[in-house]
Amino acid sequence: MKPPQPQDGYNAPMRRIRLGALCLLLAGLLIGACTRKTVQDATLLPYAGEVALPAADGPRSLSDAEGMPTAIGMVSAVNVLRVQAGLPPLAASGTLMVLGKVRAEAMAEGRYLGHEDPAGASPSARQIIEDTGFRGPVAELVYANQGPLETLATDAVRAWERTPANREVLLSPEYAFAGVGLEGDGSWWKVSLLLAASEP
Repeated sequence: MKPPQPQDGYNAPMRRIRLGALCLLLAGLLIGACTRKTVQDATLLPYAGEVALPAADGPRSLSDAEGMPTAIGMVSAVNVLRVQAGLPPLAASGTLMVLGKVRAEAMAEGRYLGHEDPAGASPSARQIIEDTGFRGPVAELVYANQGPLETLATDAVRAWERTPANREVLLSPEYAFAGVGLEGDGSWWKVSLLLAASEP
């Protein structure tokens, strides 16, 4: 004998409640996934426009003293990855720190993200490094972010680590020196990490 079946008057509201709860759950997951993708893409894709942020908290021009702790923190975070991979840590180079700052300022002023200024107003990363007397392998990794300055070092290194080509640069045994520069353009932080095999 079949057990008694609930009447339609009971089933319909329960189905609507369950369906509504499922829709809310799926909407929450979809919004969360889209938010994470937007943030991640913003850190990895080329700089492609302005997004206004509150002036007090937004990326801004930094003095050397303000930016140096974040720059040193970025080199330290890279070195953690290198040591974990069995590689020697990079030495922070004062010259590369200055050149990194020059590159970050150029990207902020020109409102671009890349190794070369699209408008040709400033020299390329390679030209700046080589003109300073660096020889042998050199590299630059660039990054843009709208997050807080306090997490910029960690955010940048994590973004580079997720990209195979950038991770290969970070973990290359041919580099021994590094320098980082950062600057804000009012909407985005611009970061330049420079690596070299030797100093001039």
